Amino acid sequence: MQDSRRLPRFNAEDLKVLINAGIVVQLENPQDQRCWLYALAPGLKVTVGDGETVFDFEFVVARLSADGN
Repeated sequence: MQDSRRLPRFNAEDLKVLINAGIVVQLENPQDQRCWLYALAPGLKVTVGDGETVFDFEFVVARLSADGN
């Protein structure tokens, strides 16, 4: 069983904000046409290493450590 404290919780409004900001893209699901797939935008630079994940938006860099801070 996964630790639910570590999983991000998003609702439709949050997802819409991320799509409008260009951080997330909506893709057609080839296996189920009724559902969409969501992925990080292809231009977003993500680096994982040294216990942290770095999202480079070019105008700002966000760093997340392994504990989510």
